Amino acid sequence: MIGFARRDRAGGCTGVHDPLYASLVYLSHAGAEVLIGSFDLCFLARDDTERLKTAIGRAVGLQAHEVLLASTHTHAGPATGTWAYAEDLPPRDAYLAELETATVRAATEAKTTARDATLWAARGRTTVPMSRRRKGPDGKVTFGPSPEGTICDSLPLVMLKDGAGRPITLMFSISCHPSTAGGFDVSSDFPGVARAAIDEHLGAEVSMFVQGAGGDAKVAASAAGTRWKGNDWNVIDTAGQTLAQEVIGLLETGLAEVEPAVASALVEVPLGLAEPVSRDAFQAIADKNPDDGPTPYEDVRIRWARRLLARLDAGEALPDSVPLRVQGMQLGRDLRLVAIEGEAVGELGLHIERQFERGITIPVGYANGQGLYLPVAHMLPEGSYEVESYWEYGAPAPLAEGAEAAIDRAMPTLREQGIR
Repeated sequence: MIGFARRDRAGGCTGVHDPLYASLVYLSHAGAEVLIGSFDLCFLARDDTERLKTAIGRAVGLQAHEVLLASTHTHAGPATGTWAYAEDLPPRDAYLAELETATVRAATEAKTTARDATLWAARGRTTVPMSRRRKGPDGKVTFGPSPEGTICDSLPLVMLKDGAGRPITLMFSISCHPSTAGGFDVSSDFPGVARAAIDEHLGAEVSMFVQGAGGDAKVAASAAGTRWKGNDWNVIDTAGQTLAQEVIGLLETGLAEVEPAVASALVEVPLGLAEPVSRDAFQAIADKNPDDGPTPYEDVRIRWARRLLARLDAGEALPDSVPLRVQGMQLGRDLRLVAIEGEAVGELGLHIERQFERGITIPVGYANGQGLYLPVAHMLPEGSYEVESYWEYGAPAPLAEGAEAAIDRAMPTLREQGIR
């Protein structure tokens, strides 16, 4: 399993609380086509998404920029991705082969069974997430409930209906970590609860959840003073049912038909890193003895430092930036998704929304690769996990600039290629 370092390295799952899904939807209009996939996984690394996109391309003839693959980011699923704490956990290869087979089957079914549909959309607000960046009197931030903290509280949804008005697909999104299920049972966390309740209301299995910019938000119902509750199924059920009722209410009052307009674009932009610490500082970390019973945190940090030293000893220069993929998908007039590789914080989701003056913009995180945490500029001096965890994702130094800079660099290309 992947999502919590100490649990993950203590052993594998012992049961299945609820099933995990790969949900895919195919849309085409006026000769353009796109496929959107959402997976109940914590991460899909770049290599994983490229493998899946290649397999999808062979099966249904789509190019990489026409396929968006994102993770819901449940912390109670298989150990996929390249997060440092899961680098040697089984059974990655066998599971990825099974995942590829299921994904190709779903993509093929989505395209071959496509039928005429009308496009509908709405945007509301959700009460499910709460900021986890708790600011102290000194301006520094710690990992704790912050009811006054900024979140991306948007609740956008997209529905496809057949000629009789029946739902074909309902895609909905909020920006919130599914990280309450902390035990050894596999679970999709609150998104699975919400999907089940929505499907029951609609009388068909049509819903799919797409994770937004939830990198710094947790379920508000799990807040307990200055700490968070963990592995509480009552909290998960409460959050999922709350989200389901918010979606159902929006379906009943907010849906409007949208003129279809399909386009896609995928661009890679650099995001600058600060100057790495000295070689001696890396060496001091690497010289710690992993056999002395260090915590998972210390063990993984030692491995990270040793890998960087090996690169330096081989004559490599450590990178001064990290590449980030940004993808745009136009679904209809003034209706689009902007997806980014990495753990986008809520303020980055708001920044993405502000790029467009009209309509509905759906910010999507954890898309087309794993990336790293993506804090905005003012967070860098404030600290806390979103700023300081860069090494868990292999980077040699923290970000030198906020992640909104990457969006700003990507937007001209997205607009040129039809994302408006």
